[in-house]
Formats: sequence, C-alpha cells, structure tokens
Amino acid sequence: MKAFFILFLVLLFNVTQAVTQAVTQTVTYSGVVTNEAKSEMIIGCVVYLKGDPSIATSTDVNGFYSLDIKSSKDTLVFSSVSFATREYSITPSDKDVVLNVSLSIEE
Repeated sequence: MKAFFILFLVLLFNVTQAVTQAVTQTVTYSGVVTNEAKSEMIIGCVVYLKGDPSIATSTDVNGFYSLDIKSSKDTLVFSSVSFATREYSITPSDKDVVLNVSLSIEE
C-alpha cells in the first residue's frame, strides 16, 4: 500500500509539472526600435510588460531588444527619452514573435 501511494504521488507530480509547463510556456518577443522620422535605431529604449515592470529590457546599440514573456494576453510598452511612448497588445503565441517598432518624436 505504501509503494502504491508513493507511485501515485510521483505520477501526480509528473502530471502537474507537464500541465504547469504547458500553461507557462515562454515566448521571446524581439525586434528593432527605430526613430519614425529618420529611420535610425533608438539606443536605450526601455521595453517592458505593462503591469509588471520587472519584466523589462532595453535596446542595444543596434536598436535591438529581446524579451522573454509567458505566453499570455498583455501589453508591451516602448519608452525612450524625447519619444512618445507606444504600447502594443500581444496575444498568446506558441512561437517566438518579431515586433519591430517605430517611435515618433514627442512634441
């Protein structure tokens, strides 16, 4: 009986792990952020998940960013000094997503 109980717990643990892994699949959002007026790359643009700024990154010297997000419906925010902040709604995906963004100069 004890062996049956242990086997049951091991199977339950494995099923729980598989379900958790499927639900919390991570998707990589990446792309390039450019200046809308000049088509130049924007260095240091902050990209973060609205409502959870701990999930964030910034663009490199080529304007490139890459951010791993649990696949869910949410909003990505792109913010940089002297540029208007832009938000993009994202939807659940089972593949990595390329999202290139152009920011306009803030007036």
